[in-house]
Amino acid sequence: MSVTLHEAAIKRLLESDTGPVGLEVRRRAEEVRDNARNGVREIMASSSIDPSGAVDFQMIGDATAIVGIRDEGKVTRYLDEKAARESEVGGLGDWMRNALRVVFPG
Repeated sequence: MSVTLHEAAIKRLLESDTGPVGLEVRRRAEEVRDNARNGVREIMASSSIDPSGAVDFQMIGDATAIVGIRDEGKVTRYLDEKAARESEVGGLGDWMRNALRVVFPG
């Protein structure tokens, strides 16, 4: 018995943004982003700054995503200043941990 691998099909399956793995990575990244935005909104509830655009994801290659907050602008400064005022070193990072827990339980 012999097995023939179709490398292009395997690459599409595992690495393409239109394959099942790439689509699942994008779906989960969107879900983490949405949960993270909600967490940041809660932290910034007393601020007039809208954090929606600051929390986002970026696809790297076809089947890898980075989710986070842009290191620029008012949202980042607000979160840094709030952490310094409230001595919550690392405490404000809960918005991301909680967002990840919802999507990747266990």
